[in-house]
Amino acid sequence: MGAVIKIIEFKKLANWKEEEMFRPNMFFLLLLPPIIFESGYSLHKGNFFQNIGSITLFAVFGTAISAFVVGGGIYFLGQADVISKLNMTDSFAFGSLISAVDPVATIAIFNALHVDPVLNMLVFGESILNDAVSIVLTK
Repeated sequence: MGAVIKIIEFKKLANWKEEEMFRPNMFFLLLLPPIIFESGYSLHKGNFFQNIGSITLFAVFGTAISAFVVGGGIYFLGQADVISKLNMTDSFAFGSLISAVDPVATIAIFNALHVDPVLNMLVFGESILNDAVSIVLTK
């Protein structure tokens, strides 16, 4: 593969640095839909929809509170010259990006220990929805 890349660069057939660049549209249009489809397909719908209120509460309000606390903390720490200064928009955009926690290890441990299915569904459902909340907050 390395030899092919060198030949392409030497013959100037393509700019490899431009080709390997990861674009957000590629993520949102090609990589994210199969991940969401697999999560929805393997989801136990009974437990999910029985607990949709709690899951939504955790996902929306938990992610929003985390985003505002992290974004506000970064903004005020920057104003106090503890960290580099960011404007308010950048601080809250970073807070909303970093607040979507993905509990993959927690869910794997829950599955290995066979914990209560309701607790497992609360954590799994919140992890599915908080990514969407984080994207909306970032926009």
